[in-house]
Order: sequence, then structure tokens, then C-alpha cells
Amino acid sequence: MAGIYALISFLSPFIAFIIIGLLTRRWGKFSAGISILAVLNSLLFSVLAFFQVKANPGPHFVEWLWLSQKIFTFKFGIWVDPLSSAMLFVVALVASMVQIYSLGYISDETPPSLGRYYAYHSLFTFSMMGLVLAKNVLELFVFWELVGLCSYLLIGFWYYKPTAAKAAVKAFWTTKLGDVGFMLGLLYLYKHTGSFELNDLLAKAPALSSGVLTTGALMLFAGAMGKSAQFPLHIWLPDAMEGPTPVSALIHAATMVAAGVYMVARLFPLFAASKVALWVIAIIGAFTAFLAATMAIVQEDIKRVLAYSTISQLGYMMAGLGVGNMNAGFFHLFTHAYFKALLFLCAGAVIHAVHSNSIWDMGGLLKRMPITGISFLIGLLALAGFPPFSGFFSKEEILHAAYTAEFKLPFYFLVAGVFLTAFYMARVFFVAFLGKERKESAKHAHEAPPSMTIPLIILSVFSIIAGFYKSGLYKLLGEHHEIHGASLPFLPLVSLGLAIFGFILAYLYYGSETFSAEKTTKRVFPVYNLIYQKYYMDHIAEWIYSKIALGLAFLASWWDRHIVDGAVNWVTYTTGRIGKGLRTIQTGVIQDYLVYIAIAFIIIGFIVFQIF
Repeated sequence: MAGIYALISFLSPFIAFIIIGLLTRRWGKFSAGISILAVLNSLLFSVLAFFQVKANPGPHFVEWLWLSQKIFTFKFGIWVDPLSSAMLFVVALVASMVQIYSLGYISDETPPSLGRYYAYHSLFTFSMMGLVLAKNVLELFVFWELVGLCSYLLIGFWYYKPTAAKAAVKAFWTTKLGDVGFMLGLLYLYKHTGSFELNDLLAKAPALSSGVLTTGALMLFAGAMGKSAQFPLHIWLPDAMEGPTPVSALIHAATMVAAGVYMVARLFPLFAASKVALWVIAIIGAFTAFLAATMAIVQEDIKRVLAYSTISQLGYMMAGLGVGNMNAGFFHLFTHAYFKALLFLCAGAVIHAVHSNSIWDMGGLLKRMPITGISFLIGLLALAGFPPFSGFFSKEEILHAAYTAEFKLPFYFLVAGVFLTAFYMARVFFVAFLGKERKESAKHAHEAPPSMTIPLIILSVFSIIAGFYKSGLYKLLGEHHEIHGASLPFLPLVSLGLAIFGFILAYLYYGSETFSAEKTTKRVFPVYNLIYQKYYMDHIAEWIYSKIALGLAFLASWWDRHIVDGAVNWVTYTTGRIGKGLRTIQTGVIQDYLVYIAIAFIIIGFIVFQIF
């Protein structure tokens, strides 16, 4: 039954997408109702599937024939096991909360625009669920690309804004760069295993040579770097904030960026068979976590702070996988989905109230928006890793795994990230919710409507309790090549101490203003400017695009136009000229033809005489 429940959960948003797209798009509220009912149905059946899997871990399969060729037979199906059922629940819960929240957030959109918004949401949810439940890597790749398409459509939802259109294109092409590696990895592994089926790949992985494993794993990881915004392909995610805030919540919590982490977790036995691949994943993940955290401390846009926070936390997840602990990496994905969706939806409520993204246009919002303010504080404490909130438990698992596996450099990056995370999140809270009211709009802010606050309350509860499910989730997931070590009680104390220090330092700068942030900025301006300019990585990317990529494109265009087309055109021209010349000898006069025949006989006779 678990497979049937998961199949119903998977298909519900697709049916909503078809109905809205073909029939009801011009009736916005009606389309919203269809989409929300469908995603709530998905949530219900994802819960049923999860409990069925918990009772019987499986795996459970539902499949049917798609293509039958002499070379291979391709089946389309779903794979329901502890990992996919847990992720299915996360996607359904976050998507349902975001869609309900959107009723209040974008209620002023025109009916056709609102219908289009919910159609995209339904397709996005369906695509991510398909990726989660994919039974083979070819099917996974199809939904992987659908997820990318949906993110493009939703980031650029307000396509008439140049910044939104540009951000959508940037996200699309940056992730496609990683997808090239992903596609090559699928084909490379198929060449050496003869199968696209996930269970076949995982079963045959240990028998492959180390070179084949490492090459294939790193190609696949290139796709994860793009989708999950790992250095240096992280540059698209901050600009994706141009989309509606509920879209940002969905992308950052349970769909687009979660896809890369989930893919690595899904294929973890394959990655775990290559020490080189794990080392690369651990280094890139930990460095991304630290780098993004440094960039978050100078952001003024509340959504961009959260965007860099997402990049940083994705780095933690990848580092957890890279140091060999699949459960720790996935557990952080599991907890992060709730508190990151919560934080983005809180940010949306604040933006909705003050009509500005800048934290400096806010202030004193806790007393005017108490539900939003307390919810934001819960998400902040979970993200910063304060007990007993969920982020504390999952973050500590990753730190413990990195320390016991003796990945020293990743461990130091991750520990430094703990301090930075607490600092930049506390900075936002002190300025936006506790600071003085700087703008008139902040003085007139009011609490969001129930359609927006109820999802905040639900996600707040999950942000608190999800960490306590660690033992149950680990038991359900089972052992996955983990690196174990003795309990290290000093590690939680160290990370908690760093988080508290970050919180206190933020209070001294932005709460009590004991220290002057402006004076400190002037003293370290070269460092501040380097971070503020995002280490010039966007500039470098733009230079590579404009000078190298477009230059190569121009060269290819010139070659195609002048060499390839030129050769074809020359053959055409020459043939035409020859034909035109031959037409002149077609006079229609019999005497001329007799002369031509005589000349031909003379030439043939001369040749024969020379030969014999």
C-alpha cells in the first residue's frame, strides 16, 4: 500500500496543474483552491505512505513499461523506502504551507496571474515529488530538469520586471552548467554498469574500479553543485530572491536546492565507494558553508540574508554527506526545511507589512507583529543551533561526524560557520524586530492575516520538535556507511558557546549599540568591501560569460556561417554555374548534336588507341 499512497500523493499536484492550466487559469481564487486541495491531499497520502514504510521499510515499487527496445527496456516507476517517504512528507508539508500562505501574500494579483502562479506551484511540487520517488536515474534526470524549469518560471514570475527576468535566466543557465556534468555522469555510469536502475547502480558500484567510480561520482556531483548552490555555482541563488517570497520559501526549503543534496543521499553508496569523491564533497560543502556565512553578515536585504544562509546550510548538508555520514546530512535537510521555510515566510510577512526588503527600513516589529516576530525568533534559534530547537541536533551530528572522521579543514570551516550564523541572524532580529522604528511604514505595520500566520505557527512547531525525531529517523533510515565515534560532549558546548558569542556580539553592535558597526566597517573597509562585493565572484562570472562564453559563441557562429554554410553555398553556386554553362549547348538543332557525338567518338577512339 505504501507505493499506492505515494503514487496518489505524487499525482495529485499534477492533476491540479492540468486542471488549472487547461480549464480554470482565469479564475484565480478557484485555481488556488484546486491547487491547495491537491497539495493537502498529497500531504495526507504522504503521511499514510510514511507510516506504511515505518511499519514495513520495504522498499516498495510501483512501475509500468514506458519504452521497449531491442537494446534495453525502460520502465517508469516510483521507489518508496524510508529515505524517499521521509522526503516526500517534507515536500508535501512545506508546499502545502507555502500555498496556503500565498493566498494572503499575493491576493492582489489579477485572476489569470494568480491562476498561473498556482499552476506553476502544482507543477513544481509534482516535479520534486517525481525526483524524490524516481526508480531509476534517467527518470530522476527528467524530473531534475522539470524542477529547474519550474524554478525558472517562478523566479521570473514577475517577468515584466527586468531584474526578475535576468535572475531567472541566471538561475537557469548556472544550474544547466552543472546539469551537463550530471548528464555525462549518468551516461558514463550506464556505459560501465549497463543499467539506469537505482538499485542496480548501487549494487554494482562496489565492483567498479576506483577510477570509474570517482569519475562518475564527481560528474554527478557537478549537477548537485548547480542545483544545491555549492561553490562556485552558488551565484544564482541570491538573485533568485526576485521571485515572490513564498516561491523563495519553497525553493530554499524543500524543492530546487534540496534536489542536489537528496540526489547525493539517494546515491550515497555509490559516492561512499570513492574516498576521493567524498573528500571533494566534504571540502566544497564546508567551504561553501563558511564562505556564504561571511557574505550574509553584510547583506541589508532580509531575503538575501536568508538566501546566503541557505547556501551556507546546504554546505553543511554536503559536508555531512562528504565526511561519510548520510544520515547526518539528510537529517539536516529534514530539519532545515521547516525552519528555513518558516524564516522566509516570516520575511514575507514583514515585507508585506512595511513594503521594503531592507532591514534598515524596519524596526520595532516584534510589538506590532508578535506572531511573526516570535516565529522568526524560533526559526533563528533553530538555524543558529540553540537547543532544544531542531537545528541544534542536526548541526551537531554533522560537526560530530566531521570531527570523528578527522576531516580537520572541513571541521574548522563548519565550526566558524556556527559563530557567523548566530551573528548574522541575530543582527537581523535586533535591527528589524527590536531596533528603533526608522521609517514611517514600520510604525504602521500590522500582523499578517490568518492565511499567513497559521502556516507560521505550524512550521514553528515543526522547527521545535523535528530535532527530537533524530533517533526514530536514524532507526528508520538504517546504517549507510556511517563513520561512528565515541560521544564527544565538548563539541556541543563549543558550538553552543560560539553561537552565544555570536548572539552577544550582534547585540553589542545592533541591539545596545555599545560598539559602532559603522566605525568597525571603516577600520576594516578593504575586508568589508571584498565581502560586500561577494568576493567579486559575480564579476568574474559575468566576465567569463561576456568575454569567453560569448566569444566562443561568436567564433562558433562565424565558423558555422562562413565555413560550414560557406562550403554548402559554394557547392550550390558551382553546381548552378556548371548547369548554366551546360544549358548553352542544348540548342535543339540536330546538326549540333551530331557534331557533339562525332567529337565524343573521336575522343573515345583516341583514348582506346592510347591504351591498346
